[in-house]
Amino acid sequence: MTLAGFVLASNALNLAGLLRLRHRFRLLSGTSVAIGTVAAIIAGPILGAVPAPVIPLVLTLTLLAAAAAFTTKLLGTYLGPVGVPVATLLLLTVGNATSGATTGVDLLPAAARTISPLLPPGSVVRAITDLTYFHGAHAAGPLITLTLWAVIAALLVGLRPRLTRRTAAGAEGPPVRPAVSHPSRYHRRPVQTSRCGSTSRTVPRERTWRGSSMPLTELDAAARRPTPTARPRRRAAAACSPGTNRNGSAP
Repeated sequence: MTLAGFVLASNALNLAGLLRLRHRFRLLSGTSVAIGTVAAIIAGPILGAVPAPVIPLVLTLTLLAAAAAFTTKLLGTYLGPVGVPVATLLLLTVGNATSGATTGVDLLPAAARTISPLLPPGSVVRAITDLTYFHGAHAAGPLITLTLWAVIAALLVGLRPRLTRRTAAGAEGPPVRPAVSHPSRYHRRPVQTSRCGSTSRTVPRERTWRGSSMPLTELDAAARRPTPTARPRRRAAAACSPGTNRNGSAP
C-alpha cells in the first residue's frame, strides 16, 4: 500500500504542468480510496489473509495510501527532484523496515521501536493488528497518526502556490516612481504660431511634465531656468505693432 501511494504521487508530480492543483488533489484522493478499497477486498474476503472487518480495513488502507501519496507529493513539491528519493528513504526504506510487519515490534531495536508508531507503515500495522485481534480496542491512535500525515501534507501542498506568490511579490518590492528630471519623461508642447500680415513667427513654449499643465521649471529644482517665452512673445508683439518692419525693428 505504501508503494502504491508512492507511485501514485510520483506520477502526479509529472502531471504538474498538465493538471491544475485541485485536479491533482482529486486524482490523489480518488485513487487512494480506490487502492484502499481494492486492497481491503482482496486481503480480507477474497484471500482471508486479514480477518478484520471490511469497512474499518478499507478506511485504514485508504488512509495509508493517502498518507503515502500526499507526503510524497509534499516532498516533491518543496524539494524538487530531491523530494522523491527522500520520500523513498522515509516511507519505503525506514518505514517498512521499522513497521513490525515482518519482524515483531518487540524484537526491533529501541530506536526503531520509537520511530515505528510515528510513520505510516508502522501505524497501519498496529491498526490492522488491533482490528483483527482486539476488535479495534487501540486502533484510534494509529488511525489518528495516518490522518495527520495525510491532512497536514495535503494542506502544505495546497499552501505552496500562495507562498510562491507572496515570495515573488516581496522580491519585486514596491513600484518606484521615476525621477522628474529624467529627460525621457518630459516633452515639448507644440509650438504656437502667430501671424501678422505676411510675417509668421513661432513662439516656443516651456517644457512641461507629461500629463501636467505646470511648467517643468516648477517641478524640477535642478532644471530651473528663465522662461524662454517672454522675449519671443515681446518680439512677436512688436512685430505686429504699427510702425515696425517685418524684422520687428523701427523704420
